[in-house]
Amino acid sequence: MFNTLLELNALVLILLGVPLLSGLWQIAKFFKNYFDKKKKQNQEIVDSMTAIRRIVEDLESKSRRTEQMEKINSEANIAILHNKIYKTARGYIERGWVTVEELNDLECLHTSYKEYGGNGTGDRLYNSVLELKIKELH
Repeated sequence: MFNTLLELNALVLILLGVPLLSGLWQIAKFFKNYFDKKKKQNQEIVDSMTAIRRIVEDLESKSRRTEQMEKINSEANIAILHNKIYKTARGYIERGWVTVEELNDLECLHTSYKEYGGNGTGDRLYNSVLELKIKELH
């Protein structure tokens, strides 16, 4: 058996220029280095993906917060517009007349109120003001 190994080693030495065991050792080192390099590259990819995932999670959290703030701001704007329409319209209705300029201002408030999705209370008050006598101020 040992003689066969020696003969095989001699044949490999003649054909490849390196002894069999040395050649196998070089091949093993090559593959070890290759796989170590690939393992390092894979870890870098995993680390990058982890960092990207954290960034995406942060952006999603900020987006949810922005959506919440937009909803709060929208509701606040509706409340402010409703209050302004209510107070203004009640004053005109109690007075019994409205000017063209006042009517235009109220229309701007009402249009924004409707675009924000305001309910029918503002509509009823606005429509009541539309029925008032329009008075020209000189």
